[in-house]
Amino acid sequence: MLIKIASVRGFEKSDIERKLDGDDDIKSVRAEIEEAQRLGISGVPFFIFNRKLAASGAQLPDQLLAAIKQAQA
Repeated sequence: MLIKIASVRGFEKSDIERKLDGDDDIKSVRAEIEEAQRLGISGVPFFIFNRKLAASGAQLPDQLLAAIKQAQA
């Protein structure tokens, strides 16, 4: 299903198959998990805006937009 969706969105089927069959991204994913743990993040969803502002849990679109604008300022 992931390959089908990616293909429809313009990704090369062979590239997606290779990524799904391989482990090229394991190091980067593990690094992101370790960083999240260092920051005290233990659940999803969790949003970090411009490394300045964070929001945990489900948020209304207007609240997310306000957080984005605040982090840009």
